[in-house]
Amino acid sequence: MDKKKIIIVAAIAAVVTFLALVVVGGIGGIYYLGVVKPFNDTKVAINAGDVDTVVDLYDSLKRDSDREFVKNEMLKYFENSVMDFKYERISYDDVESRYRKLSKKILNGNEKAETLMGEAEVLNESKENFRKAKECSEQEDYLTAIEHYEKVCEEDPNYEAAQKAIEECNKLQEEVMAEQAAESITGEWVAYLDLGDYIERSANLKEDIEFKMGLLFTFDNSGKCIIGVDRDSIIEACKANSNVLEDFFYELAAEDGYDRATVDLMVAMSGYGSVAEVVGESIYTKMMEGFGNGQGYMMDYSVEGTKVWISNNGYGITGEFVYDQSVSDYVISFDENGNGKIFAAFETFDVEPPWIFYRK
Repeated sequence: MDKKKIIIVAAIAAVVTFLALVVVGGIGGIYYLGVVKPFNDTKVAINAGDVDTVVDLYDSLKRDSDREFVKNEMLKYFENSVMDFKYERISYDDVESRYRKLSKKILNGNEKAETLMGEAEVLNESKENFRKAKECSEQEDYLTAIEHYEKVCEEDPNYEAAQKAIEECNKLQEEVMAEQAAESITGEWVAYLDLGDYIERSANLKEDIEFKMGLLFTFDNSGKCIIGVDRDSIIEACKANSNVLEDFFYELAAEDGYDRATVDLMVAMSGYGSVAEVVGESIYTKMMEGFGNGQGYMMDYSVEGTKVWISNNGYGITGEFVYDQSVSDYVISFDENGNGKIFAAFETFDVEPPWIFYRK
């Protein structure tokens, strides 16, 4: 082969090699640009926490393995996001925003991601309750604060603090209620009961009467309580049953030799307006003899936490500001209007509960 032919063959070989290299390089470039680079760019975005870029590049990933890798990495990313929210390194809005973006494509239908978002929602509600509880506590609304603290879940890092806060709020609420109880109990309270059956039997009356009288509870602000008899209620009860009681009174007077006119004169001279008032005063005096010889039955009372106790003979007052507590003689339970009922009666009077109890 002469020199000229050798040069031609060499040139052709070079061209073919060049073209081969161009083709191979082109294919490789296309593969790099279309497959490798999007994946590399996606990994860079993942490492940078750039969710928007990851989501944008996700559709450009061609290999299933690349997509699976990104799914796993973004699931870890979202799991860490929930953990960051749990310890208040990011906000709930951040978690919600990341989930919304990732669930459109990358984590769409992913059960674990859905579970994590559900946990974040529970945590968010828990943290919101903890925040509201602190606000209510600062405003001295301890009952509402307790309600919110009780809704703090165990997964919330604030849980232990919430449990301690509940104990503290209960103590503070007891102090508030004790002050309210002491203030609310000061003054006169009347417990009304019907002694009609008792009087009918003891006086051998032939007609039924309704005879309401009241025990008078007088609380001062020094811890003293006097239990006596409410004179006004006895007088009124006698007036309401004047016909029956007057007939009975006249019969008793006749047995002692006094006629009706004499009795009326004696009543007028006594300063009372009617026989019924005389009977009422007599009953009142007799009743008071059983309560400290006319001075009332003096007892001490004290406020302990949410309970107000009368310290003698097991008397206990319960109700709006205190808890119900059975005692030996009777228990008074108040409603929100300051009225109440006695759920056990004095055996002395042989009556059934309830008595009606309210501020005089």
